[in-house]
Amino acid sequence: IRIYRTLRRVEEILKKNLAKESFALQGSLAEPEQNTFLSRFVDAMNDDLNTPNAIALIFEKITDMNKTADAGEGEKEARSLEQDLGQLRAAAEVLGILEERPEAFFETVATPSSKVDPAEIEALIEKRAKARTEKNFAMADDIRKLLKEKGIVLEDGPKGTSWRYDI
Repeated sequence: IRIYRTLRRVEEILKKNLAKESFALQGSLAEPEQNTFLSRFVDAMNDDLNTPNAIALIFEKITDMNKTADAGEGEKEARSLEQDLGQLRAAAEVLGILEERPEAFFETVATPSSKVDPAEIEALIEKRAKARTEKNFAMADDIRKLLKEKGIVLEDGPKGTSWRYDI
């Protein structure tokens, strides 16, 4: 799930910054440069298919991609993320993982335990935002807890509050 969250985030940054260009997300394992993610991945696979190390490298790459995304969402970061995404997909293809688009993955696994109306969630988020503005933090916390009980996680960020199913 962590990997797919990062992939969704990266794809949103790429769409925003590189929307007018078609960007290739392909990487190649043919002859990777020395001491890069892909060369280390190839070394792990050549070491009797050391998949635990290969998967650890994928999680390291995800961490690096999140750090790049945290640094900003400009064109420079988008170009770096574009390259990282291509390399990640090339490695993942070897392992037979990450074959779904993030949207499809989350639609598949995001079946809430109870039926929750997205309009109701948005209304509660607005009510929580108003409570926070009025410094009524107890009410804001109660709304967060209520949504958590319904299987909804709130994520506060510089662009406001977003929500996702707790999966």
